[in-house]
Amino acid sequence: MSSFEKPRFNLEVFTEANRKRNAESFSQCEGWTPTDWGCAIGGETGELQNILKKGLRGDPGATLDNPEYVNSIAKEIADIFTSLNSLLVFTDIR
Repeated sequence: MSSFEKPRFNLEVFTEANRKRNAESFSQCEGWTPTDWGCAIGGETGELQNILKKGLRGDPGATLDNPEYVNSIAKEIADIFTSLNSLLVFTDIR
């Protein structure tokens, strides 16, 4: 067993960091409606689906033992999660 422990995820800390990031970098999204955020989330989900589809059809390198492939999956999952959280931040849903 490894002595390294993964840090625990804290939604409140993540949300506050995302709120700050959004205020500094994404002020153009301030007036977005929940529908706008839904479309953004759908776009991110489509990007993940495209990556996973490559694994399903057996594209070279699209395997879970390929760190680049796994990292691309992780990046899209993070984008989806961040977009979902941004929906909460911008609409002030708690």
